[in-house]
Amino acid sequence: MRITIYTNGQIAIPAKIRRRLDIKPGDSMTFFMDEEHKEIIMCKSTSVQVVLDSFSALERAKHTGGTAEYGAVQQGHRKVN
Repeated sequence: MRITIYTNGQIAIPAKIRRRLDIKPGDSMTFFMDEEHKEIIMCKSTSVQVVLDSFSALERAKHTGGTAEYGAVQQGHRKVN
């Protein structure tokens, strides 16, 4: 899907995408840039935080010899506060 960048640098996320990804006004977005390929990946910040929390839990589990939390993260059942 193509979008237009306005003269002030803003973009509009099409309604179809906002609905599918449950993006609401006021939601925070995170951008990841690949300068070599001139690509940008945009994610809901809450989704990014879930991934970061999962990696943190996995790292903690590796250093503590594994925990129930580690198994929950592997199965995708980690509770997000």
